[in-house]
Amino acid sequence: MLHFPKQGGAGTHSRGCKAISAYRDLFTSALLVPCHRFDQASLLLTRMIDVRAWAEYVVEWAAKDPYGFLTTVILALTPLFIASALLSWKLAKMIEARDREQKKKQKRQENIAKAKRTKKD
Repeated sequence: MLHFPKQGGAGTHSRGCKAISAYRDLFTSALLVPCHRFDQASLLLTRMIDVRAWAEYVVEWAAKDPYGFLTTVILALTPLFIASALLSWKLAKMIEARDREQKKKQKRQENIAKAKRTKKD
């Protein structure tokens, strides 16, 4: 992680510190993040990416407040369960309609074949 010294204070009169200070100003203005928040933003990004830390947090939350955890999980999954049920129902209706159509076509073909046989006789 990059760490830029703040302006003012010991060593800012040297040539290298002025260059670092200029680069710090350039980076922070480009990122639109104040300098004192630069480390916090990168730390937050690191925490969001860290899946293991997130999983540990979830396990700790579930251990400390199991009823709240289960309530949250159920509330979060309820819309998905509802959507799944609706889509399953719609698929079942489509399959039934297709089966009815196939039975109608099969019956029609049988009737046509029967009519052709009676005409030949």
